[in-house]
Amino acid sequence: MDRGLEVFCSEEFEQAQPLVSVLMPTYNQAGFIEEAIRGVVEQCTDFTFELLIGDDSSTDETFSIARAHAKRFPHLIKVLRWAKNVGAESNYNELVRQVRGRFVAYCEGDDYWTDSNKLQMQVDFLQSNPKAGLVHTNFAHIISRFGHWRIAENDNNLASNAFDSENAVSQLLVGNFIQSCTFCARVGLFAEYRKSALNRVVSPVGDWPFFIFVASASEIGYLDCVTAVYRRAPGSATNAGYAARMSQIRRSRQMIEQIGQLLGRNEEARIGARDLARLELSWALFTHNKGAFSDAWNWLEAHDREYTRHLKPRIMAVLIHSRLAGFGCVLLREFKMLMSEMRNYQRMD
Repeated sequence: MDRGLEVFCSEEFEQAQPLVSVLMPTYNQAGFIEEAIRGVVEQCTDFTFELLIGDDSSTDETFSIARAHAKRFPHLIKVLRWAKNVGAESNYNELVRQVRGRFVAYCEGDDYWTDSNKLQMQVDFLQSNPKAGLVHTNFAHIISRFGHWRIAENDNNLASNAFDSENAVSQLLVGNFIQSCTFCARVGLFAEYRKSALNRVVSPVGDWPFFIFVASASEIGYLDCVTAVYRRAPGSATNAGYAARMSQIRRSRQMIEQIGQLLGRNEEARIGARDLARLELSWALFTHNKGAFSDAWNWLEAHDREYTRHLKPRIMAVLIHSRLAGFGCVLLREFKMLMSEMRNYQRMD
């Protein structure tokens, strides 16, 4: 297959010897990528780093913006551009192949870093803690609602309250608390992960199995400071409607069960799968997907039968057969979500 990949970088870039490689996959993020790039190039470090931008054949001005910044910072930026859309996984894998640093950080084109000392703090931590394979931080969370960006009034990261380095694998099997735009890891773990069975697990969230692998192979560090902003933009995987969200939850449940089997940690994985199956039941009702509802119900009957005896799921089992009732549930959930966002998120403009 013709890869159709163009590479744009300067001779100055090729001669540099970076300690850290920052990966930035992007697709149709013209409205956001300049902020993402700025957060990386403004890092204050006593070492050299590189920014690798992978444009998956964007149809907007994403590539033009990335290319202009590569010309402005020829010693820092390399841009890869696909002639045809190859998908997030292939785009990401190519960026990994281009890495030259000893450490790797990550920032998608619609997220951005807010702390100019992020890389320095994380590299210092990893160099001082040889048993740690990865370190991550807290982050801010913004969402797009009614044409405006809203930000959580309080820091929005499970890790700030619940992270336990000694039980990181167990915690990650229950839920992914590491936000991609906050981590920095040793590059050797990427190579080990690519050879591992976990890399062959089909995942709706590409970095979740990687974080579980790292936690099983090394220690994970956490710095309790906000260094980045995670953006839920319109059309993103976590903001793309009920059907897409339900599919993601369903595949996440299946992924967690597979990983639990591979690691011999079935009971811990079942806790995470249980929580996802309960969510799947709700989202299947919202989308009136009887097949998905039945699948989640059967899983819960087999592994969490006490839950299916409660009043709420039994009412849901009746409502799934009525489109009108399901529509009412959607309206009620939308109202509750809107009220929650109004309480917890503040307009940025």
